[in-house]
Amino acid sequence: MFSHVPQRILDKCITFDEARNRLAQRQSVIHDIRGPLNDWTARVINSQFVMHNRSTGRDYIPTEHAIGNMCYIGGIPEFFPRMLREPKFHPTKMEQNGSPKKLYDRDSGDADLLVNIFNNSLFRADRTDQQKERLFRTWDNGTLRACLSDQYAIVNNQWVMEQWQQILPQDALITHWRGDADNIYGNVLLPDTIRQDKDSDYGGGLNIGNSEIGVRRVKSCLFVFRSICSNGIIFGLKTRDGISKVHRGELDLKKFALDIQAMAQAQLKLAGNKVDELMKLRQFSVGTTPIINVFAELAKSYSISKAAIRGIIKEFPKEVGLLDKEAYSAFGIVNSMTRYSQTLDDESWVETDNLAGTLTDMSPAKWGNVVASAALMDKKDLEKLVGSDLVVAA
Repeated sequence: MFSHVPQRILDKCITFDEARNRLAQRQSVIHDIRGPLNDWTARVINSQFVMHNRSTGRDYIPTEHAIGNMCYIGGIPEFFPRMLREPKFHPTKMEQNGSPKKLYDRDSGDADLLVNIFNNSLFRADRTDQQKERLFRTWDNGTLRACLSDQYAIVNNQWVMEQWQQILPQDALITHWRGDADNIYGNVLLPDTIRQDKDSDYGGGLNIGNSEIGVRRVKSCLFVFRSICSNGIIFGLKTRDGISKVHRGELDLKKFALDIQAMAQAQLKLAGNKVDELMKLRQFSVGTTPIINVFAELAKSYSISKAAIRGIIKEFPKEVGLLDKEAYSAFGIVNSMTRYSQTLDDESWVETDNLAGTLTDMSPAKWGNVVASAALMDKKDLEKLVGSDLVVAA
């Protein structure tokens, strides 16, 4: 089936069936608990905030997503409970590696405060229905993954994978497969779109995803794969360019399946075009403008954090080694961005690859404006955006 696909690409991919088998293994850890809030209590164990379930007799450590669910149900903002679970960092001072300077870790006092917050919101009978049945997703490892309402419709990950598998070519390959028992993140390569360039093999396909607990929606977007560094560029949702479904209320699965398959069919026709769009970025040169200025301007224009832009910049020398002078272009910058994204957690990986897709969609005029603005950036702004050490090194 894959005889026409170069071995160097096959070595970096898995089949759809392999991905579904991995998903099945991951999902064996799931234990859903249905019941009311009054089956649960908040308490502190070993200086850590936990949720205790009376029916199982177990303590569960809530994930950040579960904390968000609990805040929503209790009618309180998320920022303070989240803050009480995270180390305290200095607002301006940085470590030598560019990360914020840590001042202290949280302790049992913070955990006790969290108990009081949720006892006064989530577990107050005069404010929150304690008898209403809800779905609490837990894992074998003692984590509480989500607290879902009775209106939440779980879209099963295996079911979603089956819909895509029915419409995609039999020789479709998965270049990236990330996520866990609850969430799937993947890039599907279409072998018919593979082409060889002087620095690497390239191909087009679909970026797919879903979450059974509401971390992300059912999603399908176009993406481009670059085999030399196994990175991908995702082109975000646009009119007639993707599908995104909220998990709320009763779902008509037959209609939903048709929607997924129809959108995938439309996208498959465009996959090869996105490879061409990426290749055009080689023509978007930075000219005489210092490359560090262009990175800083992109950080400013697209709200890229200091830590992220520094990570992207540190990947750029790899592109120079591969492309030489051609790296000093939008092409080299975008590929530095997607190299960096592979070091991130799943959601940040997708967000960064989506940003790379946004840059790939830039017009020549827009790129010209970026370079012109970058050329005017002074040293003070550069140091603020990327750090003084990288400005000096440049």
